[in-house]
Amino acid sequence: MALPGYNLVLSAATGASATYATFDGVMSVTVSDGDELLDTTDFADSRLRRIIGLRDLSVSIDGDLELTSTAYAHIKAARAAGLPWVCRILVDGTNGLALSVLTESLERSASVDGKVSVSISAQHEGTFDPIEVGSGM
Repeated sequence: MALPGYNLVLSAATGASATYATFDGVMSVTVSDGDELLDTTDFADSRLRRIIGLRDLSVSIDGDLELTSTAYAHIKAARAAGLPWVCRILVDGTNGLALSVLTESLERSASVDGKVSVSISAQHEGTFDPIEVGSGM
């Protein structure tokens, strides 16, 4: 059975033991979990050859810009200091994962007939492996 997206809980903390602050106004979250492919092709080979390298994770968050959001304040403060923050994604409100990320970009946009929105791109920074919460995702 498919999980409804409206049960997702996204939160941010400035350290693994800090209190999480829940994001307000989130419209979508994408977690990309992939591996780097390394080219091992030799000049004598007739086809490309690859091996799996290191795991790479990224998170994209899109939603309404909430200037008073504590989670948004955590991200801005961590970015200004050049430090990671902990992103916790609970896909059904209970189960998911937490990972330490660095903010790659913060994009804010507005249209005259709509709301002010924010897009946040973050990359796993590698201090610790993603932590499964509950039964994970």
